[in-house]
Amino acid sequence: MFKVLGNANVAYVDDFLATIGNFDRTPYGELGYTIFIDEGAHNQVYLTFNWSSLSEAKSFWTSDIATSHVASWKSMSKPQFVYLKTRSV
Repeated sequence: MFKVLGNANVAYVDDFLATIGNFDRTPYGELGYTIFIDEGAHNQVYLTFNWSSLSEAKSFWTSDIATSHVASWKSMSKPQFVYLKTRSV
């Protein structure tokens, strides 16, 4: 499993939560996601997206569909994404 770590500074957290929850990324290979809201900076959100493969994750996040999806988040700065490989210790 691969993860994508996202970080965004959104204008309205409640609107962001509704927007991200209404877009189905599973046809593109996403297995699920978790959202974290920074208690010290309430418009700052962190996300972990679980993907079945790194190639599917990169293919989605670099697509026009993802660009449009991320734009709907109304982020006040460009969201950042990092691709992570899960390893067991």
